[in-house]
Amino acid sequence: MNTLLSQIAEVRPGFPFRSSIIEDVAGDALVVQLKDVSRESGPDWTTLTRTRLSGRRPFPFLQDGDILLPIRGGNYFAVHLAAVPEPAVAGLHFFVLRADKKHILPAFLAWQLNYGPAQEYFKQVQAGSVQLGLRRTDVEQAPVAVPPFEQQARFAALAANIRRQQDIFRQQIANADRLLHGLAASLHGQKRKNV
Repeated sequence: MNTLLSQIAEVRPGFPFRSSIIEDVAGDALVVQLKDVSRESGPDWTTLTRTRLSGRRPFPFLQDGDILLPIRGGNYFAVHLAAVPEPAVAGLHFFVLRADKKHILPAFLAWQLNYGPAQEYFKQVQAGSVQLGLRRTDVEQAPVAVPPFEQQARFAALAANIRRQQDIFRQQIANADRLLHGLAASLHGQKRKNV
């Protein structure tokens, strides 16, 4: 069954900071900013800025299963937050998607938003003359397929397995690169000794 994102998930903007984010080690929340998130591994929770929140309450803390979608820059990758380790909010450069778990698995939804028709749709509706971005209404209209839960679970598991394999390949490539640099450095070291 095909539907619109707004029919199976809530889409809301990130937390509206009134000024720049001020670090406060005794603050009440971490802030997920674009610089802290990678498409492959999501947020690096250890590097997030801690701050004190002010303004509307209750604060829109991130929850396990939420999905972050960057809204600026033309690179719209969905990141599934399987586990949020402590109170955290997303910055304004994200939309926070909260899937209706009665209809769709969050991991499946995040995977689907990263490929195929959803990515083509985001490229078509992005707007802006200086900096490209997505509007909330356009994100809410994104096409989403909602197959039976068993199929969603299979796709999500397959995607997670492929991501793990990609992580292993990336690590092997990095290790091989370090080996080649080490070999090159050792040759230069030998040359200096022989001179």
